[in-house]
Amino acid sequence: MDLPENILEAKYVRIKWQDKASALSIKESKDCIEITRGRNTDFELEATAFSKVELGITGQLAFNLLDEKIKDPLYFERANGDKSQLIPVIDNATKRTWWVEGEVWFKGKRENKREDRRWESEIFRSAGKVKLRVGKYSCLIKIRSHSFTYEQLQNYLQDFKNELWYLILHETSYISAPVKEKKVKILDDSSLEYFHRYISFVEKIVDKPKSELREIQELKSLRQVKPTPRTFMEIASSGFKSQLTSRAYKPSYNVPENQYVLFTVNRLYNLLSNLGKVSSYVSTSLDEKVKAQEERLASFSDTIKINKQAVESDYKELKKAVLWERQMINKALAEQPLNPYSPDLIDFDDSCELTLGKQLEYSQSLSFFHHSGLKVLEQGEYYRIEFDNIFASILKPYNTYRFKAKVSYFTGMRNNKIVHNLVFRIVEGLELVNSKTEQKLKSLVKQAKKLKEDNWIRPVTKSERTDQEQEKTEIKALIESANDAITRNNNLSSKLSPTLKRLRNVLKKLQNLNIKQNSVFPNSMSFIQNPNYQGVHKLYKEIQTLSGIDENLFKGLEEAEEIGILNTSLIYERWCFLQIIKVLIDKFRFLPEEQWKSKLLAQIVNVEPSKVRNVQIQFENSETYRQISLWYEKELPLNKGKSTPRRADFVIDLDSNFTDSSPKNKRMVLDAKFYENIKAMGGISEVVNELYNAKNYSESGENKVFILHPSLKAVPEIKTPQDWAVNNFMGETQLFNWDEYFPNHRYGALLLSPIHSKGKYLDSLQMALGMFFQYGIESNGLGEEGYNDWVIHQHGVNKEFGINPMPKEKLFCVVCGNTEHEVQIKSTPRGIKWICNCTDCKHQTFINYCGSCRNRLFKHGKHWSYHATQSMQPYNIKCPSCGEIALERE
Repeated sequence: MDLPENILEAKYVRIKWQDKASALSIKESKDCIEITRGRNTDFELEATAFSKVELGITGQLAFNLLDEKIKDPLYFERANGDKSQLIPVIDNATKRTWWVEGEVWFKGKRENKREDRRWESEIFRSAGKVKLRVGKYSCLIKIRSHSFTYEQLQNYLQDFKNELWYLILHETSYISAPVKEKKVKILDDSSLEYFHRYISFVEKIVDKPKSELREIQELKSLRQVKPTPRTFMEIASSGFKSQLTSRAYKPSYNVPENQYVLFTVNRLYNLLSNLGKVSSYVSTSLDEKVKAQEERLASFSDTIKINKQAVESDYKELKKAVLWERQMINKALAEQPLNPYSPDLIDFDDSCELTLGKQLEYSQSLSFFHHSGLKVLEQGEYYRIEFDNIFASILKPYNTYRFKAKVSYFTGMRNNKIVHNLVFRIVEGLELVNSKTEQKLKSLVKQAKKLKEDNWIRPVTKSERTDQEQEKTEIKALIESANDAITRNNNLSSKLSPTLKRLRNVLKKLQNLNIKQNSVFPNSMSFIQNPNYQGVHKLYKEIQTLSGIDENLFKGLEEAEEIGILNTSLIYERWCFLQIIKVLIDKFRFLPEEQWKSKLLAQIVNVEPSKVRNVQIQFENSETYRQISLWYEKELPLNKGKSTPRRADFVIDLDSNFTDSSPKNKRMVLDAKFYENIKAMGGISEVVNELYNAKNYSESGENKVFILHPSLKAVPEIKTPQDWAVNNFMGETQLFNWDEYFPNHRYGALLLSPIHSKGKYLDSLQMALGMFFQYGIESNGLGEEGYNDWVIHQHGVNKEFGINPMPKEKLFCVVCGNTEHEVQIKSTPRGIKWICNCTDCKHQTFINYCGSCRNRLFKHGKHWSYHATQSMQPYNIKCPSCGEIALERE
C-alpha cells in the first residue's frame, strides 16, 4: 500500500478546559513531533511521559488530522485488544481540531478547581508501546518514561536559556567600527561606560521630556469655563452651577520621540538584566569547575585504587585472545596453499622449540629474524625465517612454537652478512608453546590475586608519580585560570548592579509619564537639535552593535524567553546544539561565521520544520588550519533502495588544509536521545547499532557516529579505569557484540546533562570532539619514514629514519585549543615519540605508536585521554585499533 506523506501531525499541547467537551485555550509546542515510516506499522513516533510530574504541566500528546478524507474517530489500540477513544477539542484561536485522550475526567482540586480540571489517561503515565488507529492507517507510539521532577525539567529549560544568552552575548561578539577601532567585549566592564553615558542622557530627558498640549475636558469655576457642547447640555439640564465642564489643555508626554526612548530603555534594560544573569551563570559555572578540579587535586595520593571491573574485562579479553590464537592455528593449517612436494625439502622436527625474533619490515612474505631455538651462528651471520602469509595473524614476534614442517634451506649474502634462509614450504603441525598473550594473562592473574588481598590498592610507581605530578601542574593551572575569570566576572557583576538600578529607575519614571513604547524611530528635529535625544539614539545603536544583537535578534530572544517545557525532548536536543557550539568556541577557539547568531535563533524559535532543517553554521580556526560546517537536522543521502530521508540531529563536517597538497575532510554525526533510562530502550548498544548500521548514519563506516543522552551509568561493562568510563563510551575498545572488530573510536555514547557532573559535565563532549579533530582527521596507520633535519639533530636521536608518530595535521591542545607547544623527542626501538607541553594551560600530550600494529596513539593523562587505559597501569593507554595490552613496566 502506497502511504501518503502526511495524514496527521503530533504535538504536545497544554489545554485549559472550560468543560468536558470544550477548551478555553490551547497552547501548542512550537515544533511537531517527528513521524516516520514504521517497520510493522504504517507510521511511528516517539513520545515522553513523566511519572513524577503532575499531569498537564508538561503538556499532553495531541493529534491534528491533515487528511480531510479521514472521518472516523481516532483511538488507541491496547495490547489486549481494548480500545481507548480519543476526544476532539477545538482551539478557539486557530479553529484547528486536536484529538486527545479522554478516559477519566479530573474535576480539579478544591482550591484551584477551575484551573486543574482536565481529562486523564493511564496510557501516558509509564513506558511502553501503544498503537494509534487513524482511519485505515496505524501508527506505533513508543512511550519513554522519565522520573525527572518538574524542578529538574525547569533546570533543563533554564540552562537552555542561560546558554542561549551566553552564546549571544559571547565575547566573540565584539565589533570595532563604533568604538574607533578599539575592540570592546560586551562581557567586559569597559562596556558599562556606554550604558552610563546612555542613562545620563535618558535622565536628562526624564527631567525635561518633550511634550505637547492635548485638549481635555475638566470642571472649572463658572468664570473660567471655556464652553464645549457638553457645557451647554449641563446648563440645559441642570442650570448654572458653580462648576461646569470646560475645555482645558494638559501636557502629554506620549509623543513619538518619548515612545522611542522608552522602547530603547526597555530593550537595554532587558539586555542588561540578561547580561547580569549571564554573569551570575558564568560565576556559578566557574565555581563548580574550580570545585571539580580541587576534588581531582585532592584525589592524588601515594597509592592507586585499581578498578576491579576493568581488571576483569582485561582478563576476559586476554583469555579470549589466547583461545583465538589456538583456534586460528588449526584454521591456517587447513587453509594453507598446497605446495608441490620437492625432494630438496628437509624435515623440520617438532622437537625444536623455535622462538621467533623481530618481524622483517617491508617484506612481501611473512619473515622473521631468529630469537632462539636454532643453532647459534657465527658473528656476521643471521637467520631469515619465512612463512606463507596465511600465518600472518597467528605467528607473532617473540612467541615460541613447535613446527612439524617441510622446509627449504639455502644461504646468501646481504649487506656483507651471510643470510641463512629457512623457508617453511609445508607446515604439517604447529603448536603454540608460549605466547606474549599468555604471559600477559598469567601476569594479570598473579597481580590480581595480590591486589585482591590488598583490597585492590597498591603503591604508586615512580613513573606514575611523575605522571601524577604533571597532572597536578595542569590542574593548578586550570584552577588559577578559572579563579582569574571569577575575579573578572565578579568585578563586572558588582558594577552591573548599580547600573541596572539606574536604568530601572529611569524606566519607571518614563512609564509613570503614561508613555507607550514604539520601536519606530521618529525622524524628527528633536534627534538633531536636542543633544539628549540625539545621544540616546546614538548610544543605543552603539550598544546594540557592541552586543551583536540587532532588532531581529532581540525579537528572537524575546520569543525564546517564552519557550516552555511542552516538548522536553526538543529542548534537550537544542540544548545539546548549544553545548556543541560552546565547546567549539570556548575550548577549541573556533570563530563562527558573521551571521551565525541569526541562524541559531531562527533555528530555535522557528515553528516550521522545513525551516530548521539543513541549518548550517560555519566555523574556522586559522591557527589549526581547520574549518567546520556544523549542521542541524542535516538530511543525509538516501540509503540504497530507500525513499525515506535520513535526518541526523547534528553533523560536523571537518576540513583541514594544513598540508596544501593533501587536504583532509571527515564527518561526525551526533544524535541527541532524551532517554533518562537508556537501558529501557535496549541500551547504548542497540541505540548506537540502530544509527550506525540500520539507519547507516556511518555511510558504510565512513563517518563517526555518537549519541548524546542524559542516562546515568549507561555503559554496560567497565573496560577502562578512567572515571568517565562509567557514563561514557568513546569507542575506545570492543564493547558491542554486533561488531567483531575494534571500533577505533568509530562510534560512541556520551552522557550530556546539566544536572549531572557539575563542573565537568562538558568534559566528555570536549574529549569526543577533540578526539575527532585530532585523531579522527589523521590516517593513523604508521610506517617507517625519513626524518627531517630538525628531528635528526635532536638530542638522543641516533637514526635518520624510523616510525614518526607526529600528526600530519596541525597539533593543538585538547584542553584549551592552543597550538603553541614546547616539544621533546625521545628514541624508541623502531622510531621516536613526542612529548608536547602546551604553553597556555601546561597540558602534556604524549604522541607514540602501538608496538603491535603501529597505530598512532595520543596520551593526554588519565583524565583527558580518549583512548582506554590499562587496568593495572591506569596511566598507560591501550591501542584502540588492536587492543594491545602492554606488559607491566619494570
